[in-house]
Formats: sequence, C-alpha cells, structure tokens
Amino acid sequence: MAGEGIYWSTCQWRCFYTADNALEYHTQKPVELWNLTCCMDTRINTITRVAYIDDPTIMAWELVNEPGCQGWIQEMASFVKSIDSNHLLTVGMEGFYEDSMTEKKTINPGYQVGTDFISNHLIKKIDFTTIHAYPDIWLYGKDDSTQMAFMQRWMTSHLIDSETIIKKPMNFSEFGKSSKDPGYSLIARDSFLNAII
Repeated sequence: MAGEGIYWSTCQWRCFYTADNALEYHTQKPVELWNLTCCMDTRINTITRVAYIDDPTIMAWELVNEPGCQGWIQEMASFVKSIDSNHLLTVGMEGFYEDSMTEKKTINPGYQVGTDFISNHLIKKIDFTTIHAYPDIWLYGKDDSTQMAFMQRWMTSHLIDSETIIKKPMNFSEFGKSSKDPGYSLIARDSFLNAII
C-alpha cells in the first residue's frame, strides 16, 4: 500500500486534475483516491503530537482549491465528513455562478468555469461558503474603478446569497492585486485591500 501511495504522489498527481482522469481515478481506482485523503486520519502533528482529526487548531478542510467541475463535491464531502466530523468543511470555490440561478451569471466576470456557487454550497456536509477574487486578472485591461465596482458587486452578492439562500457563513479566502499589472501602484493596491477588509 505504501508503494502505491508513493507512486501516486510522484507520478500521477498532475494527471488527477483533468476531469476525465479525476473521474477515472474516482470510479475505477478507489485505493488511489483513498490515498489522497488518508493523511487526514493518520497524520500526526510532529510538534504537538496531536492527530490532525483531533487537532483543535485546525478550523476546516477544503475539498480542493478552485475546482473546475462539481459532480463529485457531494460525494467527497460525505466521504471527508465520514473520516473527520470534528472540523468544518468547505469546497474551496472562487464563487462563479452557474445554472442554479441563471440571473446571477451576470455577476460573473464574463465567463463561467463549470462550478455553481449556490448549489455546491447548499450541500449539507459543506459548512461554509468561500469566494476568491482577482479582478485584475478576471477583468484584465480594465481600469481600477471598473475592477473596484466589480469587487463591490462580487462581495455583496456572495455575502447576501450566503446569508439568505445558503444560510451559511462566508469566508473570503483568496484575493489579490498583482504588482505585474500595467499601471500597478501601492495606492491602488491598498485601496483594493481596504475595500475588502
């Protein structure tokens, strides 16, 4: 078993992130899928000697950072909660809207990625919502005021939906403004960060 886990982590990791391969490994290779999550119930903090599943300093688990598909979220949420019901669980989404509320798609930055903020966070085993925001990347070439207006709509919409539709708290878990942007300045960056905080 250890050899299979090592083989998976060194040779096949990159392949997992395409939807076809993720589905293949999920449906045909349960040992490899188990290897991805087994560290949750076997990993011991090397300093405190507390098992991760018993560690009160861990707030939550994230299923995956920015998933590009959503079909497996419910099943994986149930699986993770069966291993560790002591910690909160979230998806790790950027927050794009899809077909559960088509009128919300207008809040997206002009494209969709195949995930649905509302339906994925309504899953019972998911404890809180997450959003990410990179308006300088998502609205590349737009001026700071356009990006800031987008940010205000993005944050407000998701906060309202988290409170009123999903009825779960929201964590604004990733955001940023790149110093590589044309016309980047510390003033614009600080204004962006202050608007979020």
